[in-house]
Amino acid sequence: MKVLIMKILIYDDSNEDVENLKNCLDNFMSKKQISYQVDVCQDSNYFLQEMEQYDLIFLDVELKDENGIELGMQLRNKNIDTRIIITSSYAKYLIDGYKIQADRYFIKPINQEDFDLEMEAVLQRYYQKYAGFEDERISPRKIYYHEIMYIEFLGRKTLLHLSSNKVLATNYPLKYWFEKLKDYSFGQSHKSFIVNFDYIDDFTNMDIKLTNQELVPVSRRFKKQFIDEYTNYLHRTL
Repeated sequence: MKVLIMKILIYDDSNEDVENLKNCLDNFMSKKQISYQVDVCQDSNYFLQEMEQYDLIFLDVELKDENGIELGMQLRNKNIDTRIIITSSYAKYLIDGYKIQADRYFIKPINQEDFDLEMEAVLQRYYQKYAGFEDERISPRKIYYHEIMYIEFLGRKTLLHLSSNKVLATNYPLKYWFEKLKDYSFGQSHKSFIVNFDYIDDFTNMDIKLTNQELVPVSRRFKKQFIDEYTNYLHRTL
């Protein structure tokens, strides 16, 4: 079995904060017996060129020549699903963390107890990245759940809309997919639609706007429960 090595990037221009974060990481990963590699970045060119290769990025907000939120937006605009943790000396950027779908928001200086508690939830999402299904009737390769933006029931077929813009047709009913995905940050917004919370950008009165600007309907029947589940999802991820 292939051993997973978690690739981590720290983007912070304070050497003191970097060392503190590296110590917290080392203590936590050692206790969990997790193999990992950590790199430190203080250059936006490197970040923009190499960000896709990392599983987790610790991103400072107030950098000398850059804004961490803006860098995070560039990562999300490329549909890169790398986990992001915001680090800052100030709480005022908390709302901005939602814009880049940050998993957590750490106030500096970071202490080990808080770090360990929050990293437990981050790890759960990291391992979910590798959850998926294999079914040759649908695809010749494994499909990861995090690739699925939304699922649509249309004309006796259930369509899986992927982040790559591919659409896979299946003969399974929508209920089958709901049971399969309900523990993986998905919710049913309509009798014919299931949506991945990770790809929600905004809401209108009758629709959900996804990060690729597509609109998915949300019906009156499902709206309250869907919003409640999405709110719980946001609380878990920040």
